Amino acid sequence: MQKKWELIVDFEVTAKPEDQKCSLPNNKRIAIGEYDSTCIDSIDCPGEEVRAYLERKGEKLYLVPTNLAAIYYNEREITTRTLINKSKFRLNCPHRKRDYEIIIKLKK
Repeated sequence: MQKKWELIVDFEVTAKPEDQKCSLPNNKRIAIGEYDSTCIDSIDCPGEEVRAYLERKGEKLYLVPTNLAAIYYNEREITTRTLINKSKFRLNCPHRKRDYEIIIKLKK
């Protein structure tokens, strides 16, 4: 539980040349969207808001939407706190009728 998880963020559909790496300690969270001072890091996506948080609780990872803008996991819009049970997963943050996909690999 003391070990920080590493998240490797692949902006597959964008022109960004390199992946982003984030560390996620227990009981902390990462913002998806705009920077949030209550989080240890953020993952950039289009829009002016925080779409959701990746939140670690013990050995579990949750996607917690803010419902300010749409976010999709497993091709389903997420509107409530959702357990992520895979070590590699895809999020979609549509913006102006275009998809913006992010692939995240989790290393525990």
